[in-house]
Amino acid sequence: MEGREEVCLAEEAERLRRSGLGVDEVASRMGVDAAWVETVVSPPEDNEEITPEKD
Repeated sequence: MEGREEVCLAEEAERLRRSGLGVDEVASRMGVDAAWVETVVSPPEDNEEITPEKD
């Protein structure tokens, strides 16, 4: 992992969630429990649409 900055797992979960993935998809991709993901990501607001981030 040379050349990569360290990323907090919670920050990575939030980034993936904002990219449009669901809680279960984030959990599966990261290899963590979905209940944990729910505790660390911000729920989308009712009027906020999740749009994929552009890299």
